[in-house]
Amino acid sequence: MKIYFFVIFLLFIGCNSSGQNNDGSNKTLNNDIIRKKVQIDSLKIYFQNTKENNSKENEIKFINSFPNSFLQFQETFGYDDAQEKGMPLYKESYDYIQLFFKSINKNPSYNKKVFNLAINGYWSADAENFLQMNLEKYFSENPLLVCKILSEYTIEQQQSIWNFISDGIESKKEIPKYLDDIKKCNDNIYKLAVKSFKSPKGNKESSAFQTYVLDITKMKTNGKEFRISILEDNKNKNTEKHTGLPIVVEVKNGNKYDKINENNNLIFKNDENCVIGEYNKTSVKNNYFTIEQVYCKGFLYVQSYTTFKIIDNGNIFLHKYGEEYTDRSNPDKDIQPITKSEKDFGKVRFENVTEDFLIKLVK
Repeated sequence: MKIYFFVIFLLFIGCNSSGQNNDGSNKTLNNDIIRKKVQIDSLKIYFQNTKENNSKENEIKFINSFPNSFLQFQETFGYDDAQEKGMPLYKESYDYIQLFFKSINKNPSYNKKVFNLAINGYWSADAENFLQMNLEKYFSENPLLVCKILSEYTIEQQQSIWNFISDGIESKKEIPKYLDDIKKCNDNIYKLAVKSFKSPKGNKESSAFQTYVLDITKMKTNGKEFRISILEDNKNKNTEKHTGLPIVVEVKNGNKYDKINENNNLIFKNDENCVIGEYNKTSVKNNYFTIEQVYCKGFLYVQSYTTFKIIDNGNIFLHKYGEEYTDRSNPDKDIQPITKSEKDFGKVRFENVTEDFLIKLVK
């Protein structure tokens, strides 16, 4: 019981550390440090509990506390070359990874977590190497299951997973035998795997896929399921602001998603003079989806909402565009928001909507 009080105590500290210090300095960094400490401490607790008593309950708690992405994995088990020191569980990484895969094999309903760890991954010594070894062993022992689960990911994500598996100090050009079973299941997934093994790699820059999915939103309308993905250049994944991003819209077709549209000019580009300007989120309602982002206009912070409508045949049109304003020097100042609809701009297709077009609407 003391364990849980300890975790709750740390969370309480984190919640009360938000805002600013008395001198006006921001406490965001402190919050992030506390959050990571809570995650690490929880992981250590559940690891020890599972080692001592590998009950289903303990295994699931350990799985849930394990990192959810490759970046989180590195922050927990990796090595910081710049500071020449290991992350909190660097020395224990082998034991943690071994227990994680052992627990996953006994609790297959959580197996997608294995795949998520590989997205945007690249080979490195120690922890990344242990992850890759266990992942390839998992793939070789469960090829049909792997085939089924991979079909639920985008082509970009699938390619990124295979890139990680085939990465190393030197390119792995030998095609694994388990891919024969995957070929019988899904020839497209097999071709992506072969492409990775035949591609030149051998370092972090070449092995990491060009883009990763920053945000993904699903919507169902007219009996179809659509997916809106916001992509980010892999080299920018640790940047503070996310700007100038491609948007891909896909429709579900059986067990896979097919791309129906793309826009590379809708998310506003970076403005160095705007500290908060960036993509925010995508929200959906019925057959509408809205891209929310923030930018600066003079002394105003602008929250913008770009709403699109997907019609029966899958075509996408701009439905409305709105902006809400906050005066930087006087946040309490009441400024009338602006909204433009189809009667103002006519029928405009999704792929033709750009940053310049939207800003000109509200000039």
